[in-house]
Amino acid sequence: MLKGIAIAAIGMISLASCKKDYVCECKTGENPTIVTSSDIKNRTLVDAKKACENGSGTSMGITKTCKLK
Repeated sequence: MLKGIAIAAIGMISLASCKKDYVCECKTGENPTIVTSSDIKNRTLVDAKKACENGSGTSMGITKTCKLK
């Protein structure tokens, strides 16, 4: 059983470190009618999520929310 857990843990780590291409979608305003998307290439899921969410924020009273699609 311990061997099976070790194999599962290694499998999860290898999946989390895979580099892939992701799409970041951003919605602007309270009624999100403006939607933009951008490609995030060759990143791990964690890095792509951080990069996408860094685009979120408020500027001049307009809120921009970004999430991986």
